[in-house]
Amino acid sequence: MPRRRPPPGRPRGSDSRDSRRRTGRGGTSFLTFPDARLEAYYWIQIYKLGSAMRPDGPILDLNGPWFSATPWPAIWWNLNIQLTYSPLFRANRLDLAESLFRNLDQNRQALIENVPERLRGEAAAIGRSSGPDLVRPVDLATAQSDAAHEMGDLPWTMYYYWLHYRYQMDDRILRERVYPLLKRAVGNYLAYVQRGEDGRWHLPPTHSPELATVPDANYDLALLHWGVATLIASAERLRLEEPLLPRWRDVLASLTPFPSDSAGLMVGRGRPWKESHRHYSHLLAIYPLGLITPDSSQGRALIESSLRTWERDVSLFRGYSFTGGAAMHARLGQGDTALARLNQYLDAPRYMEPNTFYAEAGPVIETPLSAATSIQELFLQDWGGALRVFPAVPGPWTEAAFDRLRADGAFLVSAVRRNGRTSWVRIESLAGEPCRLVVADWDTVVVRTHAGPAPRLTKGTGGDFVIDLRSGASVVLAPDVTSPLPDVSPVTLPPPARNPFPILPIRKDGLGAAEP
Repeated sequence: MPRRRPPPGRPRGSDSRDSRRRTGRGGTSFLTFPDARLEAYYWIQIYKLGSAMRPDGPILDLNGPWFSATPWPAIWWNLNIQLTYSPLFRANRLDLAESLFRNLDQNRQALIENVPERLRGEAAAIGRSSGPDLVRPVDLATAQSDAAHEMGDLPWTMYYYWLHYRYQMDDRILRERVYPLLKRAVGNYLAYVQRGEDGRWHLPPTHSPELATVPDANYDLALLHWGVATLIASAERLRLEEPLLPRWRDVLASLTPFPSDSAGLMVGRGRPWKESHRHYSHLLAIYPLGLITPDSSQGRALIESSLRTWERDVSLFRGYSFTGGAAMHARLGQGDTALARLNQYLDAPRYMEPNTFYAEAGPVIETPLSAATSIQELFLQDWGGALRVFPAVPGPWTEAAFDRLRADGAFLVSAVRRNGRTSWVRIESLAGEPCRLVVADWDTVVVRTHAGPAPRLTKGTGGDFVIDLRSGASVVLAPDVTSPLPDVSPVTLPPPARNPFPILPIRKDGLGAAEP
């Protein structure tokens, strides 16, 4: 049976690469691939998260605990906080994510009081930025500025609260924490939706972050669509007698389609995409929400045309534009393009500091952390209700492995790739949820070993494999009964590859440099 953890061993190389990766420092998962710079970059971000967050600590802002003068001394809710927390779920560090969600819970009354008094019975919101008290009012009826029209920032944050639940499947979290606040976040949209002459539900002018204030903004339509669908699914799972279910179902069934044209997704109704821009708020339906997926020809075509248009002039991009583009190309299975986007980000000195921190007019911690999320997308995805193993590994990475990455449905997934093919996959179910597996280079699959009841395995019509895996059970799958099952261990880097990031000079007493 493949070892679940990397075996112990002596560090090799001056940067102690193998030692750091074998211990899995900075998390309870492991990931290895043959790119010295990018692999080191990934692990530095995981270490950074472990250094900067505590489950009972404050929300991680743009600086984190590393003080620096900044023009943005606040928590920013229209991309930054979402990207900052995004790597934690796949990396199996749900404990650290509590620093965000515990503060949402504790400040729920402030979120309610952020909406006008007339809406406080059914809504909650937060504006573009706030302090740790989460006070930033939002009133669309009296909004004058673009910032005041920004409605989607709490719903976007709730997407990650939903992942926090889905990656552990503790229904108490859904019932007591996620569902009540998501209901209010969506309630703020429902207070303003309007039935059009076409019989569809429409949104009045709202602000798509950094792009434009327009009716039927794709940013808000995507979040409203995701929000009502998630509320319906949650109420059904919890068997709630929810009086708002009929309205949610009506809005979901009759919500206006995402505005698009020959160039792909528009910013909103009547506002085509004009030029490249660093923010991809109009593309949230593609990533991260996964409402538009590449498993249909229509969906793939829309994603590809939208990406071509948005990426037309990358000179207008900033760091997180490249990491977001990498994640979207990974969703398409375009690993080589995703790698190219990540390298474009790392190669641009205007974006990245030598210590992997990132600054524009001031420090913004989220961009390097979002790069870690994009790297995870190359190895494991879970959109469409399926575990997708090595869905976008770049062609040159013929050797790769990961251990105990966490996925939707509360699964811990491990896998090894050798000679350009997937050798085996191990799945551990923590909650007994339905399990579907997609491995692009497997036509057949066999159970090589298992713990718990023998799993029932069937092949689906779309090339996926359906596995009946009970809570607490695990299974090791392979394409045949005879191929070897190599251990999870650090991939050998091609010479003369090395960690390119600075290392403090070592003093004779071994304590590091005496001066910067």
